[in-house]
Amino acid sequence: MLVVFGKWKVWNWIRNLLNFLKIENTMIDDQDFSPQILDRADQIIVSPGIKKSSHHIYQDYPDKIISELNFLWQILPEIWLNENLEIIGITATNGKSTTTRILYNIFQQLGLKKNIRLSWNFDEPLSQTIYEILKSWKAKEKNLIICECSSFMLYGLTDFHFDYSILLNIATDHLDRHTDFQEYSNSKINLLRNTKKSWFTNQEIFDKLNLDSKSKIRAFSWTFDLNFTQFIWKHNQQNLSAIVDLVQQYFTDHNLKFSSKKFNQILNWIQPLDHRLKLVKTTWDIKIYDDGICTSAQALNAALESFDEKVLLICWWYDKWENYNRLWDIFASKVWYAVLMWATSNKFEKICIEKNILHSQFDTLNDVIQHSLILAKDNNLKIILFSPWSASFDMFRNVYDRVEQFLSEIKKI
Repeated sequence: MLVVFGKWKVWNWIRNLLNFLKIENTMIDDQDFSPQILDRADQIIVSPGIKKSSHHIYQDYPDKIISELNFLWQILPEIWLNENLEIIGITATNGKSTTTRILYNIFQQLGLKKNIRLSWNFDEPLSQTIYEILKSWKAKEKNLIICECSSFMLYGLTDFHFDYSILLNIATDHLDRHTDFQEYSNSKINLLRNTKKSWFTNQEIFDKLNLDSKSKIRAFSWTFDLNFTQFIWKHNQQNLSAIVDLVQQYFTDHNLKFSSKKFNQILNWIQPLDHRLKLVKTTWDIKIYDDGICTSAQALNAALESFDEKVLLICWWYDKWENYNRLWDIFASKVWYAVLMWATSNKFEKICIEKNILHSQFDTLNDVIQHSLILAKDNNLKIILFSPWSASFDMFRNVYDRVEQFLSEIKKI
């Protein structure tokens, strides 16, 4: 029997696959914790949101716990899918969702004779994608999955192997879930260690990698020309550089002819994802940007670097125990006023005081929006940036609930 420990949305989808394959399973969590069930389990798939460092299940059942990806690798040969499936993994502290979605759209339009699938955070997990393939699979049908990988997914990865992978960047993040930065970083690098063909990362990570072989690794640049795309921010140069390098390598490996003209035509119509530095409203000549998916210090740093003038910054929420020192200089040069809220406000206030940045704290989104608009108007500021830089736990259902509530307040203006 297999036990799924954790009753979130993702784990209900995992059960779809288990039930389809007629694998005996049950789902429990701390609310109905049962040592009897866990003692009988052959394996336990634990939710990635559960802390290894503090939850007793890791101490009580270490030999039974298996990650979702390691479990999938066990069953792929049994269902004859491994010979008809390729998987590209993408991870980063910042930029993985954008890169995953762009790469998926490009492969969809390149005319490959296979089904192109998307598996990414906050949407469809890899187990569900495998399930959807099996439901409609025809003999010898080829599938390519573009898979966004979080550090939680990659933690403890030993058996699962990707065909190609991209590691865009690594910076301090999720220290509320990982023991330390080294554990977080190792989880990201697990993607490279478990890639069969070619890996792509930036030059800085490439130089620091301590792996047995670097023969499969390609270091991409920051020089991609954004002029013929709809992407305007500097960090997208890295995302698109990695994408074009991977696609070219994929075509070479499969004896296909790569057309730069067709690639550029496809890229030209792809739009940036919502909630990633997107202009959502202009009022009183003030531009309001939604960067609500920003959940790390590195992401906030990239957002602030995208503007040439000082901004009014709205930022707050759940503290993931990052090192925020990296933000001090960019704060001083790019932030005229900071609107703070909730758990992280005290840490940001320290930066503001240190750098003589005007700031204030509020309790509700409505108060934040109204105050920000008045401040921007009275001080002739042209940009309001909603870039929370932190997670949405406890105050909102998830990061998208947070963004929707923000946009709802903006519509009232």
